[in-house]
Amino acid sequence: MSEYYRYQNIFRSRIATFDIFDVGLRKHHINAMLEFDVTESRAKLRDLRKKGTNISFNAWLIKVIGSVLKEHPEAAAYFYNKKKIIIFNDINVSIIVEKKIGNSNVPIPLVIEKASEKSAEEITREIENAKNQELESNDIV
Repeated sequence: MSEYYRYQNIFRSRIATFDIFDVGLRKHHINAMLEFDVTESRAKLRDLRKKGTNISFNAWLIKVIGSVLKEHPEAAAYFYNKKKIIIFNDINVSIIVEKKIGNSNVPIPLVIEKASEKSAEEITREIENAKNQELESNDIV
């Protein structure tokens, strides 16, 4: 057992499902595009901004994802083998932040570590700090 992850056995009844899934990946398959109504959430964020609390939509979404994955960690697990999955203890969410370097806009990855343990306000500040951090062209690999 590690402080960073744990193993969990897969129920025997689910192993056949994963075998079928594996075969299906080799056949024709359709990717899905999902749509969610966030009208109510955006209205709440607007109300919070009017009251002086600055929470970005992306930070709110990251917080929601982190909270859901904390409740259902199997959704973010990786297969270790056919009978076990690895579940990580921390929920880290990777996003892209656009930065201006020289005369170019460059996408820079940002990892929000322990997203489930942070507030949406903390995540907003972390994103803004990453956007405002000065980088030179030699900082990029």
